[in-house]
Amino acid sequence: MTRFLLLILLLSCNGQIFSQIEFSEHIISTNADDARSVYALDLDDDGDLDVMSASFEDDKIAWYENLNGLGDFGNEQVISLNADGAGSVFSADMDGDGDNDVISASMNDNKVAWYRNLDGLGTFGEEQIITSTLNEAIAVFVADLDGDGDMDVLSASYLNNKVVWFQNTDSEGTFGEEIIISVHTDAPWNVHAADIDGDGDNDVISTSFDDSKVVWYENEGDGVFSSEISISDPGNVVSPTQAITVDMDGDGDLDVVASDASAGGMEWWENTNGQGDFEWHWIPQSVIFPYSIATMDIDLDGDKDIVIPSMEDDFIAWYENDDGMGTFHSDRAYITENTIGAFSVFAADIDGDGVSDILSGSRYDDKIAWYRNPLTLGTESFDSINFLMSPVPTKDVINILSETRISKVEIRNTLGQLIESKSNSTTLDVSSLTSGNYFVSIHTEVGDVVTKRIVIE
Repeated sequence: MTRFLLLILLLSCNGQIFSQIEFSEHIISTNADDARSVYALDLDDDGDLDVMSASFEDDKIAWYENLNGLGDFGNEQVISLNADGAGSVFSADMDGDGDNDVISASMNDNKVAWYRNLDGLGTFGEEQIITSTLNEAIAVFVADLDGDGDMDVLSASYLNNKVVWFQNTDSEGTFGEEIIISVHTDAPWNVHAADIDGDGDNDVISTSFDDSKVVWYENEGDGVFSSEISISDPGNVVSPTQAITVDMDGDGDLDVVASDASAGGMEWWENTNGQGDFEWHWIPQSVIFPYSIATMDIDLDGDKDIVIPSMEDDFIAWYENDDGMGTFHSDRAYITENTIGAFSVFAADIDGDGVSDILSGSRYDDKIAWYRNPLTLGTESFDSINFLMSPVPTKDVINILSETRISKVEIRNTLGQLIESKSNSTTLDVSSLTSGNYFVSIHTEVGDVVTKRIVIE
């Protein structure tokens, strides 16, 4: 019952818990000159999350190895020094060989490029240029846009107002010419892809700085996109920067949340029918020059909270989703005030404890750092459940022996996403899962829960 009582305590002492979550800073590097973008994914196939960065002044794309899966990082490993004005970094399997490659966008050389992970262990090849004709390539995002099962590339050109995508023509990282989605965005800042209308394909979202727009483009099939469909109405936003999708109100569809550099805050739009009709919700906060945004369940109450950096006031803060419906706490809680020019934030489980932490890049102290979320899953019930999982590591079936009757078993990946849930079961078939770290949560009939990390070979 301990976990149930903890949940009641969280709900009844909401403001107190909100203010008492203290993140600890762990510096990865102070050698990223004008850090503009950070991302996390497993680059060396050891089951934990490594970190990537793009830094503007030194034209650098770099990665940092998570040495032990607990957030202790090795030295900077340079992927490229030829991304002139590097401003955006992403990672995905571009060539279909089962490991994660790296993609970048750089403004001063108008370039989008990708770097092949040669051995699956983080040894990267020379840049492979996708385009060098975008006028200030400001952002890059990767998703399957034409429904053929491989990763395509989405980008935005700041000075000539274009949102474009590039088709992965052979599933091995050979890209075609740019395909224009829109030329009607004034200074586009960010692009994102997700299934907005619930029809099974990836639509596109863009923000544009000078015409105050957040819009989406419906994927009509095979990567053919509609003209822009407004998410924001005139007056909703001033200079929107990053927009991402998340189920903010718990109704099962994707909403949109964005940072707004000129309005000094953030807002979200409710997907009212699950098909891309949006209703605006203002989040009344004062954050000076927020250029990035992330969402995660910081307080482990089952809904998504918001994380946002202030480049001017040198902090990263989070805002609590009070009711799980997108009503946000009126006060900010600081993750850190020890950063100069906080610019980019990304949510990921850096230390492998099943709870998302925060990764950041800041411009004026050249710092890449992560901030550990002190809350943990399941630790309150360890003494009340005696159980054994075997064999671990495994690649087939896990057997669970317990002195207490098991009501449910769940397995999640390191991003906290539910992979499988089984009721009244003492076995887990993991043969279809890729190798790496996962988390198994065991629920008993008396309400206890314990979560432990396992390794799948």
